[in-house]
Amino acid sequence: MAEDDVRNLVTSVQLPSLLRDVYEGKLRLPELPQESWGNTRRLKLFESIYRRLPTGGIVVWRTSQQMKCRGAIGPVTLREPAETRIRDYLMEGIGLVEALFQELGQVFWNEEDPARRQVSGSESPTAFVTFDLKTQTFRLSRPGDVLQSAECQMSRLLDATWQHAFSDALRSLPMGQQLQSRFSRLVDTFYEALVTVILVVADDTKDLQALLALRGTALPLQLLERGPATLRWYCDTCGQSIRHSRDGWVEWLIRTEGSCRLGRGFRLVHHQPASPRPQGCQYDGDQEYQRDRSIVCDVALDDFLGHDGLTYLLEVLSRGELPQEQVVEMIKRLHTPGYERARFHVQSAAAEGVIEPNMATGFYSQGDITRVLDWADDEDRKP
Repeated sequence: MAEDDVRNLVTSVQLPSLLRDVYEGKLRLPELPQESWGNTRRLKLFESIYRRLPTGGIVVWRTSQQMKCRGAIGPVTLREPAETRIRDYLMEGIGLVEALFQELGQVFWNEEDPARRQVSGSESPTAFVTFDLKTQTFRLSRPGDVLQSAECQMSRLLDATWQHAFSDALRSLPMGQQLQSRFSRLVDTFYEALVTVILVVADDTKDLQALLALRGTALPLQLLERGPATLRWYCDTCGQSIRHSRDGWVEWLIRTEGSCRLGRGFRLVHHQPASPRPQGCQYDGDQEYQRDRSIVCDVALDDFLGHDGLTYLLEVLSRGELPQEQVVEMIKRLHTPGYERARFHVQSAAAEGVIEPNMATGFYSQGDITRVLDWADDEDRKP
């Protein structure tokens, strides 16, 4: 994933899917100072969801960097996440997700084989959210409290087996059909509830830091202390790594025939001061002009990265001066996480059966890219 390759995507995820991703380690919770959610705030949160009101959003950072993460929420030990090259971290909204998981997420833990369950050392909540179907209101109940027949504890709401049994029990109560209808609405509302997600795709932390600052959240200390990520591109002239965006240069050749501008040789190279070669890696402008009167066009790598870099590349593509495949390849190299290195190994990996690409040649899913890079590391393949 290239430094400064940042994309902020606003999407949404259904609440049960979000909580399952947390439990299974697909969405990781960094060890950050925890936001305190009191009982009153928890009740207001559930009330908002039930009334289909906005509940706030979360910020997720997708990156190849590593952070220390929590292994439990309350008494529930989260699954050990699979080791992957690209990871999702919950950077803002941990308090919101934790409050929801403490009430609703234990169902995933309960589904585990009892022999696999682990209880963390964290304390259990001292009160649980309960919904009264008669009054259609939420309240807190304490462990050991006896619930009324028309009250349901929210911690069991996502348990399908319990849902059916509880709904059947409601039928025998006065107003049973109406209570069943209210219960169905409660279940549907929480299954269909959407949580807004701002997804930041980047390895560098500066844009993540800027976004969090705008939202009134500080970058975690463990990232501030780490400094910038060490990332690489590869020079098309010498084949050696370009370790920082300031050391990269994108260049191409343009010559004019009548009223047409014809381009070729779109490539990424070392900027002259950073080149390992005495003569440099960039085009020799005088030499290219003498050869066929071509003019060198060049842009700093930084200009093709970040928020506007993709748009800039698409604008270059739209001019039609350069071969389309060259510009598309550069877009993938600079804006598809992991592709810059994986491109050296995808054919060998496919031949070995590591991946079975299902897109057009040269286009690969993030899952395929991750598998290729993991395989290349295991085989100690360079670059």
